[in-house]
Amino acid sequence: MDALNWLNAQGWELASTFVLVDDGDSAAYYVLRRRLPKSG
Repeated sequence: MDALNWLNAQGWELASTFVLVDDGDSAAYYVLRRRLPKSG
């Protein structure tokens, strides 16, 4: 959670999360996005 808070402070936002389970093992995935500054 500390890492997500730090990323948020750097301008990233959490877009979605999902968990994949395979043969009893699970992995959590966090999809982040950051808006690019407008050029021009």
